[in-house]
Amino acid sequence: MAADILVLAGPMWLGDNSSVTKHVIERLYSCSGLLNSEGQYAYYCRVGGCLITGNEDGVQHRAMNFTNRNTTFMTWNLMRLAAMLKRAEGFPAYGNQRSEWDAGCRLDAPNPDYR
Repeated sequence: MAADILVLAGPMWLGDNSSVTKHVIERLYSCSGLLNSEGQYAYYCRVGGCLITGNEDGVQHRAMNFTNRNTTFMTWNLMRLAAMLKRAEGFPAYGNQRSEWDAGCRLDAPNPDYR
């Protein structure tokens, strides 16, 4: 929970994630219902990426020409996005509170201005 960025990397075996990767995903999912002090999901304001390796289903052949470039691009973009979220002190609570949704609020409002 202290991390701003999480990158899952693992092999693909027999067309599926490795058991270790599945274990990490299961642990992340088990905490996905936790809320922060603003009533938002606890994983808000964090960024994540993934890297899958291996030769099952041809993934290694398809990715071999792009792995270094795309991993570098992903790394820089994750760092930039995490820094932007940290500087902005995360997402606004309004529209991101599970308690409001559970109470029946559907927040029918126009999309925020993204300028």
